[in-house]
Amino acid sequence: MLWPGATKFLNSLPKGSIVCDVGCGDGKYFPAIWETGSYVIGTDISEPLLQTSIGACKEHGSDDAGPHTRLISKENSGLNKRPAVAVADCMHIPIQSRSVDAALCIAVMHHLSTVSRRLRCLKELSRIVKIGGSIIIQAWALEQDQDSKRKFAGNDVFVPFNAQPRYLNKVASKGDGDTDKAKSAAEVYSDAYEGAEYDETKGLVVFQRYCHMYRQGELETLIAQIEELELVESAFESGNWQVILRVK
Repeated sequence: MLWPGATKFLNSLPKGSIVCDVGCGDGKYFPAIWETGSYVIGTDISEPLLQTSIGACKEHGSDDAGPHTRLISKENSGLNKRPAVAVADCMHIPIQSRSVDAALCIAVMHHLSTVSRRLRCLKELSRIVKIGGSIIIQAWALEQDQDSKRKFAGNDVFVPFNAQPRYLNKVASKGDGDTDKAKSAAEVYSDAYEGAEYDETKGLVVFQRYCHMYRQGELETLIAQIEELELVESAFESGNWQVILRVK
């Protein structure tokens, strides 16, 4: 699912823009960027997710076409074969200063545990984008819609993440001895991944992700400390705070 605010932001960019998707994950925004006539550079801390982003988007009319947001036209299909991606965290972006026209940072900043890390991320975003360029940031909000299933006790919480075992490449050995043979699936995964639990009923490995839930106005307070950034717009969308910035 692509957030409407991010899609609207991409559609507002001039054709031919170079967009850096910081924390791009499996590249779910790549097709939307290509279809607006822009080029994308993706960075993420997870190499397996970046590997998934390569060739993961489907052409219109293909037999195994995925969700509409993943479809790309034939004229842009060549970009899908080998998108420009790099392993990096959001505080050390391997992009030259003032080299991209815009940047996305979607669902990234709520994983940063300190104020200094959040400011460092903002500084990096402001560094790589050209003067006059735009940045969009979305992060989880402490304030949730009344009918939302997400309810948070405070700003800093751990949120369960369910992973299918087949996507995990690090599993403790099983069957090397009588002790290992007697191990349950829960023991196998807890040995392989610190803090992981195995949900027997769903067959899923459950990890606890750190998340910082932003209060209303908290992102704006951080942005005000970066002199290169100007706040253009603030909005609330589907349980997320969204800001659009201009680099000055």
